[in-house]
Amino acid sequence: MGTLRSFYTNQLKNPEGLYLKDIWGFNDWEIENTHHFIQWLFPLEMKSNHSETAPIVSEDDLSEMLSDPKVRENLLHSLNMMENFWGFEVPHKSCQFIRPRGFQSFLTKDWLTAYNHNYIRIARVIHSLSIFGFDQEAKELVSYLEKSVFPNYKHLIGQETMDYWKSALDKGAITKEKVSAA
Repeated sequence: MGTLRSFYTNQLKNPEGLYLKDIWGFNDWEIENTHHFIQWLFPLEMKSNHSETAPIVSEDDLSEMLSDPKVRENLLHSLNMMENFWGFEVPHKSCQFIRPRGFQSFLTKDWLTAYNHNYIRIARVIHSLSIFGFDQEAKELVSYLEKSVFPNYKHLIGQETMDYWKSALDKGAITKEKVSAA
């Protein structure tokens, strides 16, 4: 079993000494102020500019992870965690997410500021979902951002960021060309 799949099934800690379940237990302050976990929750096929220890998804990793129903379930759990943190209530057709007690809508959250690092995190989530075959969930998230979040905060988010989120959908599934270029 590969490192990424082992991490995503809670059998292996990441280089920072955290299991996946440890990250799921982060409170809002830890999510906002810890910068090395998002690459493990939502890995990509390219090197991270922000973490030297971030995994890079290979074609073999992808094949191995897609064949494991637990990994797919855990990816959706990670999506639920981040959507709760951001205060998003995305109407996903394929799954009903749990909103924790004290859930706050993005309209009452204070992370939405100009040039916020969460904008990059959102793009990573969308791209990673696409890589792992969660195209519908990725599209639903982008649609929610476009219809519910952007209109309320376009003066902070900006059209360039909204376009960046949309373009994250176009990254598509991993290919041999993408893996060898990474």
